[in-house]
Amino acid sequence: MATPNPPSLEWVDGVPVVTVMSMGITMHGEFVVEYTETFLSFVDAVYNEPVVIVDLRDNTGGDSLIGSRWLHRLVGEIVPQNLSEVFRLTYEEMMEERRVFEYHDPHGRGFFSLEDYRNYSGMMKLDYSHILTYYTQTNAIVESDRLIILLINNYVASAGEHFVDMILSMGNTLIIGQNTFGVVINRNHLPLALPNSGVVFRPGRAVRVFPEGLFTEGVGLAPDVWVHGDALTAALALIDSNRNE
Repeated sequence: MATPNPPSLEWVDGVPVVTVMSMGITMHGEFVVEYTETFLSFVDAVYNEPVVIVDLRDNTGGDSLIGSRWLHRLVGEIVPQNLSEVFRLTYEEMMEERRVFEYHDPHGRGFFSLEDYRNYSGMMKLDYSHILTYYTQTNAIVESDRLIILLINNYVASAGEHFVDMILSMGNTLIIGQNTFGVVINRNHLPLALPNSGVVFRPGRAVRVFPEGLFTEGVGLAPDVWVHGDALTAALALIDSNRNE
């Protein structure tokens, strides 16, 4: 599979369109600092715009903290997720995994601190061997001064779907396109190998739970407006029609 294109920003008919096809990690498992820095830098360019289109189509996922930080920069507060996640891990194991597996890029450069992870994931202990993440004590909607239009399709997966889930926790947003891929519920462990054959496998060790009716594995998250043609064309036409009223 090809490596996703880097994030881009262009103005189409006077509207900023941020395109992001990966949340910092390629389909080959590489964390690309440059992709992440570029995506986050776009917040400064669009901050004062009344309408922002985020083209998430074909986003293969990666690290959900990248989407969390992007929205935090844009709206000034951490946007909660609707899902909750239960890990069969101790707190110490969780921190060590984060430090070793995702904290550094292939060149050893750190990008997110462990404190960032704790803050954005809303992590809390359930008992000695279980951790609850994406936990929030409030169901309040995070308001936005600007209209955020999110474009999605059937190839938005994993951390891309986390981003969609956060948009659903915000006011003044509109999701256009088709349902997402639907690959969120189970989270795999670090790869293990069978002792004799050497066959590598990844056992499930976490379960993500959505509010009833919001998400189905294999079906994904639904848009507000279904479009079977080009979602960007539809979004721009919608903006233009409101300008002319």
